[in-house]
Amino acid sequence: MPKPLSRASKELVASLIRYFEKEKDAGGPLLPLTAVRERVATALNLNISTVSTISKAVKNNEVLSSPKKKKPRPKTVTNRNTLDETAVRNVIYEMYEVKMWREALAKVTGETWKKCIDHTDLEIMKWYNREQIMDTADTTPLIINFDDNDDESDEWASDS
Repeated sequence: MPKPLSRASKELVASLIRYFEKEKDAGGPLLPLTAVRERVATALNLNISTVSTISKAVKNNEVLSSPKKKKPRPKTVTNRNTLDETAVRNVIYEMYEVKMWREALAKVTGETWKKCIDHTDLEIMKWYNREQIMDTADTTPLIINFDDNDDESDEWASDS
């Protein structure tokens, strides 16, 4: 059983019927029988270049296919504000930062980690010892005398 025809196919069949009826009324072909592509283009109301393209494909035993449907592309956002831009930038930065952190952690071995902890402990001990030395060091005390017999205070009093 033949397949049902699409609307476009039915229109082509209708064009063929009208063309053949014109030829019947004219008592013969409207175009020479040797002008096959021109006859087909006229009969189907198509452009001659379309018929030529299809004719070449048929002669080369190529599969006839229709043009692919264009997929709709998402429209670019044009009314964005700085808050949106900042939010997107932060998300991308956080993704990049997490990726870098994971890569760095993957490279850390147990031995490397132990060296880092030992180094940190050593630095803490150095600073602790320095603090102990500063706390116990003999420093000259600063003495402020509030005695009225101080010579400098007399000088200050006489200047004013």
